[in-house]
Amino acid sequence: MNNKNKICIVIPYFGEWPEWISYYLLSCKYNSSIDWQFFTDCGIPEIRSKNLIFHKMTLTEFNQLAGKQLDLELSIRNPYKLCDLKPAYGLIFHDYLKDYDFWGYGDIDLIYGRIFDFISDKKLNEYDIISNHSDFIAGHFCLLRNKPEITRLFMKGGYYKKAFLQSNYTGFDEQILDFKVFTNPRYLKLSKKINTVYHLALNLIVNSPAKKVLRPVWKTVKEKKKTELKDFTSIVSSTREKKEIKIIYNTTFQSDLMFLKRKIKNWNITWNRGKLVNEQTNEDLLYFHFILSKNSGKFRIDPIHEDTQSFNIQPTGIKT
Repeated sequence: MNNKNKICIVIPYFGEWPEWISYYLLSCKYNSSIDWQFFTDCGIPEIRSKNLIFHKMTLTEFNQLAGKQLDLELSIRNPYKLCDLKPAYGLIFHDYLKDYDFWGYGDIDLIYGRIFDFISDKKLNEYDIISNHSDFIAGHFCLLRNKPEITRLFMKGGYYKKAFLQSNYTGFDEQILDFKVFTNPRYLKLSKKINTVYHLALNLIVNSPAKKVLRPVWKTVKEKKKTELKDFTSIVSSTREKKEIKIIYNTTFQSDLMFLKRKIKNWNITWNRGKLVNEQTNEDLLYFHFILSKNSGKFRIDPIHEDTQSFNIQPTGIKT
């Protein structure tokens, strides 16, 4: 499907490409009407396409560019910290995005389906921000209209300065975390695991037999956070309430974290020539996020071949 709106998703990535990068890029390649621009020191992967654009950049060079555009003295040492800066990518990479109607950001531990089956020109013409989560601005996939008042939206309240200058990941791109994530590679996995366990425990409590009492309390806490302008979700929510922007929240993806919360163990996601389907439910997906599985010792990646046109994502890995 050819859409009139030109879209670019921005991915700065430093260090080493993950083992599954070719599968991720193959799923991007099949969304040929969308461009992905990578800013990286990892080299150019084997999967090539006109809509996959690679710029050579080091983390030091990113700090210099972002610092200049944000007027901050940035010294990011650990790449995971970049997640906090996602809402600022439109400003940081402004010179690379001039020809696009929308810019966006996302993660690379996921596989895309047919994006335009879910995001039509009609939606793009009507809304300024498209977030792929029903409750908050999703760091793993978000599209923003390429105009100054949207690109600079993250600056409202001024909290971005504090968030960007901290060494830990604060959750500014989504919702401020109760426990910040250590971005040092030595402690990153453990720190992320602690956060996951915390949120799973919170989910169990909120959905426990006492949920009638707890849910109103939890809702009050969430509403209070939305007024503090300490993260991108609260900033967007506040701006929307003033009718200054139009935003749509959708959940058209699935993840292994969702399945864990629902106690679903033997899931199977099939990608076939761009189409992504949950085999158990026969649902079409915009993307599947294997946020937890990739860190499992049993998650294995089959070699990809030049003629690979289908594969499966399962708890044990990506299988051709």
